[in-house]
Amino acid sequence: MTLSHTPSPQDDAATGRAAGGFLLAMSVLIVFTMGHHPTGHDGGAVMAGLSLSALVHSAMTAFWAINLWAFVIYMRRRGAGGLTLAGFIAYALSGIGHLLAALISGAITPGLAARIDVAASHDLFVLTWSMNQSYAAFGVYFTGAAYVLWGLALIWKATGLNRMLGALGVVLGVLPALALLAGWVSLNVHGAFLIYGGHSLFAAIVGIQMLRGRL
Repeated sequence: MTLSHTPSPQDDAATGRAAGGFLLAMSVLIVFTMGHHPTGHDGGAVMAGLSLSALVHSAMTAFWAINLWAFVIYMRRRGAGGLTLAGFIAYALSGIGHLLAALISGAITPGLAARIDVAASHDLFVLTWSMNQSYAAFGVYFTGAAYVLWGLALIWKATGLNRMLGALGVVLGVLPALALLAGWVSLNVHGAFLIYGGHSLFAAIVGIQMLRGRL
């Protein structure tokens, strides 16, 4: 005998509010965590706070994973098709870049620094930094694509504040990616803080609207 359970409207609403709360909380935590990111990767001396780097990148990976779950709920509520589905695929792909960048700076680089002569292996750490930047940029571009697609879906199908949110999603999807591509900002600590802060703003407002039961 097969047992099935169809979520009640109350269950679905509660799940939506939970996802919204997580999006809002993770957005705040991402900005807070980036504010504590150690410096020293950008071609200079390898950072002193290697254990802090591992903690920061592990936390950022966990936050992204929670956001992924929350956006699954968002997609289910908005309809798993068309622009919304395409946006989710782009967001999932962004995680490949974010995860690889986090592994390089949070695990591989600290592991190397603990086992080899850092001063004599400067070029190796420049290489790991360059790899981090490339993978992180991949994540930024695909997050931007996700926000543009979700934003267009809201502009097309939503009304009122949610349509304005859609316009904001397009802006916050395009501007950080364009700024990075054009070289106006880089993914050093300060540039990443601005880019991830912009991305977190959109996610936070989506979370607020889900908490209010408006998305």
